[in-house]
Amino acid sequence: MNLKILTILTCFLIFSNIVLAIAPGVPHAFYGSVTVNGNPAPDGTVITAKINGVEVARTVTSDGKYGYPIGSFYVDDPNHDRSGEEIRFFVNGVDTGQTRYFCNGCVTKIDLAISQSQGGGGGGGGFGGGVPTTKKTSQENQTTQNQTAQKTETQFCEERWVCTDWSECKDGFQTRSCNDVNNCGTDLNKPLEIQPCSKEEKASQAKITGPTGFFLGLSVVEWIGGIIGGIIIAFCIIYIFRRKKIVSSS
Repeated sequence: MNLKILTILTCFLIFSNIVLAIAPGVPHAFYGSVTVNGNPAPDGTVITAKINGVEVARTVTSDGKYGYPIGSFYVDDPNHDRSGEEIRFFVNGVDTGQTRYFCNGCVTKIDLAISQSQGGGGGGGGFGGGVPTTKKTSQENQTTQNQTAQKTETQFCEERWVCTDWSECKDGFQTRSCNDVNNCGTDLNKPLEIQPCSKEEKASQAKITGPTGFFLGLSVVEWIGGIIGGIIIAFCIIYIFRRKKIVSSS
């Protein structure tokens, strides 16, 4: 009897470790328009996101936009350690100057823009022949400067949300507290502070699940982990009963 209990506990631990190992954190999605010299970027222009100089996401433009359908371009959180990390955005390798802080479950609109001169001589193929090379008039230069000033003013205070761990599951819900360390006084990108849960998730859900947003519900990876764990437990139980029959018959 003790052997049976020990085997079941071992199988349960194996199952828990598999789920914890493969379940990633909830990603942060981005979308918006892309312009080059004030014109919509040609199709196929490469958009990349980097954290600490390392590329963490890549996509290409279509109709002067990226990240559509919304949720298709995102920075993931495979090790549950990217909350609050600074993300920089590039267009064909050119730094746009745009940055955002990683937020689990957030969906953020960022319009990206660069000038052709920023691309330098080696930028090459991403722009193709779609961007005119004529010099800007003084009026166009003034317009560009005004747009830059407006963007700078708009982005003067950038929200940076840092959240506590999720609480234990109680009455079907988990809660947490999120604070903007930059004290912008706005909540445009504030993560969710409450999410549904189940009693079975009480021991592990608070540690492995981020805010839900449009990612509400279990991911495919988590479903696969659960199936694998169930199969392992089933085989363990079958093995125990077969062994018991063999011992009884002998």
